[in-house]
Amino acid sequence: MTTLYTVQCNVDRPDLEAEWNAWYDGPKTAHMMAKPLFLRSQRFRAHAFDVDTAYLAMWELESAQALETPEYTATWGWDRWASMITDWVRDLSVADAGERVPFAPGTDGVVHAHLAWFDSPVDPARRAELTRRGIDASAWWWGSCGGLDDSARAVALRIHTDDQQVPTQRVFEGLASKETVYRSISALAHAAPSDAVLGA
Repeated sequence: MTTLYTVQCNVDRPDLEAEWNAWYDGPKTAHMMAKPLFLRSQRFRAHAFDVDTAYLAMWELESAQALETPEYTATWGWDRWASMITDWVRDLSVADAGERVPFAPGTDGVVHAHLAWFDSPVDPARRAELTRRGIDASAWWWGSCGGLDDSARAVALRIHTDDQQVPTQRVFEGLASKETVYRSISALAHAAPSDAVLGA
């Protein structure tokens, strides 16, 4: 079942940050997308609301088993950049209704990812609360979190391809434990061909 793998972090070496971003967007992403069950990915930087953690990488996995394959477990991590990574949080979220993670395929320009994390499951009672507040839950991708760092129990995601759509106020005020709008800093990456050679 389609799974959203999110990686949040900060970088405490401003002098090396541009080089680190070039590595992440280039060799790191290419290497990860050549691994089994990795489908798509994109990187973002915090833009509005809760912005204490600057960087977000979103990976769409065919299933959580992607993080258990020999190809993944043999080479995961930050390589030589490990000592400068702080506030590192990894979460897995499985789609509540089986939908694919809503990246914006074919979009060459900047996109915004609006994410909200919840400390408890978003069950029918909480969905009803959203409706009472005028929030259209059907406009969001919903996932149930579990595994890795367990920083939340549920996540909502919406992608905006038009700057005019990006909200200027929180949507989940008082409901979400964290709500952030991110601005893309990389292009959408797709899985490598099946005969790709895994890099070092």
